[in-house]
Amino acid sequence: MRELRRMITPSGVRGVGTIRKWGDHFMNFTTILQHHVEIANRMAIGKAAFELEFKRLGGDAAARKAASEYAVDIARKTGANPAPHNAPRITTEQGALGKWGAPIMQFRRYAMFAYANLAVLIKDSFGRAVDATTKREARYALAGIVTTHTMAAGALTWLADPLRYILGAYDLITGSQTAHNYSANVRRFAANVTNPYIGELITRGGFRATGINVSGRMGMENPAQIPQLRTNFYDARGWGEVVGSAAFGAPGKTVTDFTSAIGHLAQGNFQKFFERTVPRIIRDPLVAYREANQGVTDSQGRVIIPAKALGASDFIKRAVGFQSADRANFWERRLAMQESRSEMQASYNTTLRAAVDAMKGSASERAGVSRLLKLHNDKYKDQPVNWDDVVKMQKRDRDRLRNPELAGLTVPRKAQAYVQGAGAF
Repeated sequence: MRELRRMITPSGVRGVGTIRKWGDHFMNFTTILQHHVEIANRMAIGKAAFELEFKRLGGDAAARKAASEYAVDIARKTGANPAPHNAPRITTEQGALGKWGAPIMQFRRYAMFAYANLAVLIKDSFGRAVDATTKREARYALAGIVTTHTMAAGALTWLADPLRYILGAYDLITGSQTAHNYSANVRRFAANVTNPYIGELITRGGFRATGINVSGRMGMENPAQIPQLRTNFYDARGWGEVVGSAAFGAPGKTVTDFTSAIGHLAQGNFQKFFERTVPRIIRDPLVAYREANQGVTDSQGRVIIPAKALGASDFIKRAVGFQSADRANFWERRLAMQESRSEMQASYNTTLRAAVDAMKGSASERAGVSRLLKLHNDKYKDQPVNWDDVVKMQKRDRDRLRNPELAGLTVPRKAQAYVQGAGAF
């Protein structure tokens, strides 16, 4: 972080002191919530350790002092220590990754500590060879950590990674083309069982009530910074993006942003160029100003939330580096609906192609087409595959193969001459 500030504010430039001061203020402001959650975790662990040790030693004055020292020692041992001498070996040059250990693991140190701490607490809470006092202490500490994180960032952050990895593997084994986002299913379930507002507080934490989304910063959702596969399981490019992002984390995203910024500069879009190249303390106010004038846009530049639909508080939160709860809900709903649309379209295309291919097969294969269509139509009633669709697809296949000059492409009849001319060599 010191090196980053030095690069952003080089010596000899006028106003460096002011920029550095406000940069420090910004970093302190954006990390205060995580700091308080860590404090709450240590308090919960220390309190559990003190009460159990105090009771074990007899509960007198001498026991009070000994129990206090014991609680402080336990809180210190179970708290994350970012000092270089306390770094896991794999994050240093002496580890298995060698000189690549630091850049690859720099944003995963806390995740390694958190997962290791949870594993030890779970083992001590339910292990058969653990004595009763240690087991009781571990259970209190585990309950304290889970409670503080859940109250701040929601219960869904504890389920997100198991849902993603375990059920993602299930999707792959069962032949699905893509991994489904089961976190959206949990949110819908919580909203149906209670109501949308209570369901949001349960799944995304109490800070949502303040209008600020902190679930990604303070929860246990993907602390190891492992990116999600955005394409299907069989797309090599998608896996390449996952591996690259997993290997280089935030630096990889910075390189991507800078590459994108060069493209915007070539197109003459100076605002987007500055948004992707300047530090966050400058970028966030620029984005807030753009959204106040143009509204929120998607990756294609299309307006999806008009500026008049946003309130002053949205712009203020955006300018200081936070995302409003309403904005977070909007994006989560949008992603869930995009996924649902993609899955429905993929099922439609796959079923239609399978039906057409089956009609070319044996009598038993042709007889199974009706069952194939029913499986899709029962799940996706709003986009069914009808027999008319099968007949039209058969006709398109015949037309596509009838003209060898089109190289097997499906092209509208009126555009065939133009497209065919592109390959006239």
